[in-house]
Formats: sequence, structure tokens, C-alpha cells
Amino acid sequence: ERHKAMSTGNEGCNCINQTSILASLSLQNRDCTTATGLPGVYLALGGSCVAYDYGSSACLQHDFIHDPNCQTDASTTAVPPYCFQTWCYVDASTCKTNSEEYIYKSEYFSPSNDIFYSYSTCNSTDHFWQQQLGSSATNVSVIGGINIAAAVPASPDPMLYKQLPDGTRTDVYFDDSVPFGGIYIEYINSVVK
Repeated sequence: ERHKAMSTGNEGCNCINQTSILASLSLQNRDCTTATGLPGVYLALGGSCVAYDYGSSACLQHDFIHDPNCQTDASTTAVPPYCFQTWCYVDASTCKTNSEEYIYKSEYFSPSNDIFYSYSTCNSTDHFWQQQLGSSATNVSVIGGINIAAAVPASPDPMLYKQLPDGTRTDVYFDDSVPFGGIYIEYINSVVK
């Protein structure tokens, strides 16, 4: 029987191991125990508890394995499409230098931890994850029936983008030679003058 080797990402933008960084987050009171009994960290307040090797070293369906939204009874509830996409953490500078893979900075970790991920290095798409992010600002009923609506500032066009030579705009990081543009940049430039 032949087994296909697990992918570690496309050439020039390989998956990397971020286990030590995720493990260090337990010092920030984000420690938890995963459903399988492994030590882990919370990705966000009230979010998934993931093992320290979440997203590391290989192209896997990391969300399908760890995200509670993906752990539904498929006979009664549709599993979100992003759950089935493969991705991994990558080294941003290596990917920007040696590939044209789309990479994104993870928003789950503090600014001091520059952790980047890529779907495209795993021959997958981030389309469904971007849809999930776009639909995540909803009203939630909380304590005493009070509704709180929350919106988190994001950086999509026209707020912050890179305009590629072909005229398309993107928020990916792969090319440092292309400067950021957008309303945020214009505002900062007007304040600095």
C-alpha cells in the first residue's frame, strides 16, 4: 500500500514549527486542556483550546481538528467550509523572499509574536476563512439578556492595502517592495506633515 507523504508546504514557503511560541502563551493565563487531554492554549477569549502544535510543521486541516465550530454533527448541522481547508504557519520573510505564496499575520497572538500562516502554500484557499471572519461580527445575547454588538477594526481595502503592478489590491504580505496604501496610510501621512 502506498502512502502519500504529508505536505510541509510548497517550495520556498515551507511550514514551520511554532510549538514553542504557542507553549509560551500559557504563561499569559491562556493555558487549557484540549478535549484529548493535551496541554494547550486558548486562541482567544472564549475561543478554541488548541494543542501547542496547532498549525505547526505540516499542511493539515488544523481547524477541523481543533475548532469547536467544526466539531458538529454533520447529519444535522452544516460544517463550515473553512474547516476542510489545509494550512500551516510559515516564516514570513522566507516566503516573501522565495515564493509568491499568500501569507497572513495571525490575529490570535500578541503583537510581540509575529506568527504568519498560509493556505496557498498548502495548495488550499483562504476564501472560506475570509468569509467566516467577515460574518463573525454578530449580536450575541449575554448576561441578563443584554445584547452587545461588536465590530473589530480590520484592514481590508480601502482602509489598508497593497496595490499590485496589475492594479489589483490585496492585504497579503508577500512583497515588501510594494508599499501599503489606503485611508489609514493617508491619515497618518496627513498627521505627520
